[in-house]
Amino acid sequence: MGFDTKILHQPLESLSGSNRPLVMPIYQSVKFTADTFEELQEVFTKKEGRYVYSRMSNPTVRQLEVLLSQLQGCEDGL
Repeated sequence: MGFDTKILHQPLESLSGSNRPLVMPIYQSVKFTADTFEELQEVFTKKEGRYVYSRMSNPTVRQLEVLLSQLQGCEDGL
């Protein structure tokens, strides 16, 4: 793996189940991965539960949607 590839595909820090961030981190990723093609196909057909591309959905944006809906007394945000 070349230097440029290593920069683009950095190792991810995994946290244990009890070690969660106090505040939701800002996800600046544009693309998210899927382990198999079938999993990716399921994400695009059901459109729930997973992030694929930030223009469609993003964990940071989703957290803001949930927070704003709670503050306004709504079920969900969009």
